[in-house]
Amino acid sequence: MKSLIRNKWLSVLVAGVTAGGLIGGVTSVPAASAGTAPVTIQYWTNDTNPVEAQIVSSFEKAYPNITVKLTQYQTDTYLAALATGASNRSLPDVFFEGLGDTLAHEYEDAGLIMNLTPYAVQGDWAKKFSPLAIKLLTYKNKWWEEPLYNIGMGIWYRKDIFTKLHIGVPTTFAQFTTDLGIIKKAGYTPISLGGQDYWMPMRFFDGLLQYYGKNSFYTALADRKVSWDSPQVIQAFTTLHQWTVDDYFTPGFMSINPNNDYIPWFQGSATMVLEGPWEDATINSNKQAMADYGFFPFPADESPNLLSTFSQGIMIAANTKHVQAALTFVNYYDGKTNLTQFASTLTQPDALLSVSPPASQPHAQAIAALINKEGVGYLPTDQILPQPLVNSFSKAQAGVITGTMTPTAAAQFLASAVAGYKGAWPWGNQPVP
Repeated sequence: MKSLIRNKWLSVLVAGVTAGGLIGGVTSVPAASAGTAPVTIQYWTNDTNPVEAQIVSSFEKAYPNITVKLTQYQTDTYLAALATGASNRSLPDVFFEGLGDTLAHEYEDAGLIMNLTPYAVQGDWAKKFSPLAIKLLTYKNKWWEEPLYNIGMGIWYRKDIFTKLHIGVPTTFAQFTTDLGIIKKAGYTPISLGGQDYWMPMRFFDGLLQYYGKNSFYTALADRKVSWDSPQVIQAFTTLHQWTVDDYFTPGFMSINPNNDYIPWFQGSATMVLEGPWEDATINSNKQAMADYGFFPFPADESPNLLSTFSQGIMIAANTKHVQAALTFVNYYDGKTNLTQFASTLTQPDALLSVSPPASQPHAQAIAALINKEGVGYLPTDQILPQPLVNSFSKAQAGVITGTMTPTAAAQFLASAVAGYKGAWPWGNQPVP
């Protein structure tokens, strides 16, 4: 993923979106209307939130001639289903793209995704959505998905436990590591973590890499201007392993489902998680006291400390036979009425500028304020690497955590994998945002 502090790329990209590639040559756009003939469209998502079914039901009442067959997957199963669909060109009519632009760009380059640029021009998306969404969800000056959410991830913590232990919110890495030791000594698990899939431990690797290399190194790494076999990468892996040895993470976390990381946290046996703005909705749905929870960016000694940031959207398959119905559903889902109606349970903040997180999600409001500022954030590792290399990273990270691979060997392994990769790079020839 690209560094979001490189403001020059945002201004260049927005200029191209608003004045160049998205406007030139537009003639007509398929109308986003329901039509009259009854049709059924497929909608896949890796969001298992029950609100998805509620939205589909609401849509079908508004458009009774369109039936939406909803399929909700766990993330790993979703990836496998999309890979199969891509290989035999049987992707669903509409699907949620919440897994990062690395995956999205492969589909775009392969011609599997509908080019939404004409529709984006007609709908004035360049003014409708946030600069972050424009920056991350356009590719080669074209729109390939309708933006849904802007995600900013950081450390969520138990205020009540911090108060009990006389710990303040850390603003430096040294303070944070000291607090981890205090929390552990007091009998709590410092960080609740589910490592059954690579991506949750990866969030901590990313934060550590921000600390050891700062965002300038991270950006250079994404742009392949520096090697993975670098001291900063080795130091990040070394600390990740040491925190595992020191039991700063949930015991046995490599066998824990990442979707269950909140359980020890809510039970009060763990003090922190590294999650996104959806935690407000999770806190509310589990009837927790919002006042007991707080949020701060990973303290990487940056100025300011940055959030791990990315955007999510909805895509339409290039070979769908129901373009108008698919556009109608996407437009309805991402419309202000729907996003406002289900705001308390949907992921926040929205990429749609006219919609703000509800009062019931105060931390999402704070995150929105941060990530709507130009240049705040850094992309997760699995969005700066092509998917085959994400698999290599997962192997290296698991080896470091379990002690079967040294940090130096892991860095060398990744450097070799990147050097030997002959496929397309996620961001094509454009700079990493």
